[in-house]
Amino acid sequence: MSEVKMNTRVIIAGDVEYLKESRNERGQILGYTVQLVKRGQKGIGLLNVRLPEGAKPESYKEGTAVELEVDYSVFEGSVFFRAVRDLKVETGKSEPRVERPVPAPTAAKIA
Repeated sequence: MSEVKMNTRVIIAGDVEYLKESRNERGQILGYTVQLVKRGQKGIGLLNVRLPEGAKPESYKEGTAVELEVDYSVFEGSVFFRAVRDLKVETGKSEPRVERPVPAPTAAKIA
């Protein structure tokens, strides 16, 4: 059986709504998770993305526009995202994307 290689990347982009820190029972910081808002056909929800080990939390303040390459796993019907690396981190609220309709092609006039 041959080995299958994929060149697919999963990218999550949006504005940080909240930065959560995870601590153990002794109060030591274990890591950080950013929360982003996702809008879909079923309404609005939160998307939690665990930041890579060693990430600087001051780079992920609320309102920061981020673009993260992620790995994901599924456990008991829930999807968990873990950032592999930053592709873009910009401070300040990003401008909302405006989807503009693409005009339909028109027939060329022949003279």
